[in-house]
Amino acid sequence: MEVERDEYDNFPREDVIHLLARDRDTNEPLGTIRMIRKSATTVKLGRLAVRSDIRGRSIGRILVDAGEAASIMAWGPGTDHDGRRAQPGIREIVANSQEDKRGFYEKCGYVMDEKLGVFNEDGGPHVKVVKML
Repeated sequence: MEVERDEYDNFPREDVIHLLARDRDTNEPLGTIRMIRKSATTVKLGRLAVRSDIRGRSIGRILVDAGEAASIMAWGPGTDHDGRRAQPGIREIVANSQEDKRGFYEKCGYVMDEKLGVFNEDGGPHVKVVKML
């Protein structure tokens, strides 16, 4: 098995959330996602993967929703006793999507960054997608 590493593998633990979806009956892994706090206001969604034999069953959408919720809970906006923002909190989530998976992210509420257009990453065409919170 080949191990793939990137520049985020050495981020501080408090800036990274890994989630793993498992089958409730067999405990087998179904999919995974990684959320990285890039700044006080931006989280990068990455390493979203679902087993090929179970794609199309909403596991990817569940992982994206859970990753977003976990990011907001961990790094989201703080409020004072009057309900006003006490700190900036997460304002956007970004991802570099494979171009042919863009529709999936659009269904999850993400919009393509048209200024950047299509770019090459990991040997294939990708687009940057953004979800404003």
